[in-house]
Amino acid sequence: MGTVKFSDVDEWIDELHKDLPDRALVRLSYLFKPSRVSPNIRHLLLVGTHTVTRPGGEPHQLVRFEKYVGDLWGINPETDEKVRERGEQIMRKIESVCKDLKIEVRAGLIEGPE
Repeated sequence: MGTVKFSDVDEWIDELHKDLPDRALVRLSYLFKPSRVSPNIRHLLLVGTHTVTRPGGEPHQLVRFEKYVGDLWGINPETDEKVRERGEQIMRKIESVCKDLKIEVRAGLIEGPE
């Protein structure tokens, strides 16, 4: 199974319109990755995944969206909240499009070969 990767939300949404996900299901979740600069800093990413069966019954293809949202420092709650709000805006945009396309959104990620 090959993986198609996107980092731009509008490109991923365009892909959803062109090739509907299997089972009309998208997985959408936050990932927290540690910073290499400081153990206190965490990078917040929004990740979405779905699979598509290619025409002619070809093997599934994993489609992955990964967007860096910002850094959470744990020092200033207002700054961290702005980062979270940025992630929520992107998530709401995706959920709205999925609702219009009658695609269910669930938490979690579909893993595939990197």
